[in-house]
Amino acid sequence: MPPSCFMQFRWFLFFVLVLTVLALPAVYAEDAARLVNIVERSDDDLVLVQLRLGRIVLNESLPGYLTKNHLMLPLGQIAEALQFPIKVNPPEGQADGWFLDPANNFTLDAARHEVVISGSRSTFAPDLVEVHQDDIYVDTTLLSQWWPVEFNFSFSTQTVTVSGKNGMLLPVQREASRDQARALLGSKQQEAAGPFPRLDTPLKRQVP
Repeated sequence: MPPSCFMQFRWFLFFVLVLTVLALPAVYAEDAARLVNIVERSDDDLVLVQLRLGRIVLNESLPGYLTKNHLMLPLGQIAEALQFPIKVNPPEGQADGWFLDPANNFTLDAARHEVVISGSRSTFAPDLVEVHQDDIYVDTTLLSQWWPVEFNFSFSTQTVTVSGKNGMLLPVQREASRDQARALLGSKQQEAAGPFPRLDTPLKRQVP
């Protein structure tokens, strides 16, 4: 290899090495940001609550955790009960999906303490979200800020009552209304048809 080519090759290697070294902090920062702290709470903090929407019982025994004056509930189970198609990935500390309408996209990153709702990014206090082995637990006050849903907890009855803000019907309620309407329509159709007439079928004579 001619000396000039050898020098160019050495400078090329040096340039690549410099770029690699400069990129390392960013890589380490990305890995550090992705570290998820798995929380293991004592059973003394555990409460089993009934989740209700009006007269509809969504969950008879929903796990939750009391922290000071706040209640934390499992995001994945709440989303499933409300029929919000949101998938939760506890090992990654992430959740992704939407609520009410596909335009209302929802993305949660617990490690970065960030949430994206309908394209708008915001942060939250780290103590309001906990990643557990089974789910991501979120303070109900924070859930009410993210979703158009009110959460009311009664300590005496161990009941959480949810309702749509400003009288909004949630998917569960709309489905219940459709089922009720179908059942009522079927009942009216049966009444209109009346009882089936009795048919007297004569016995057939057997020929030997």
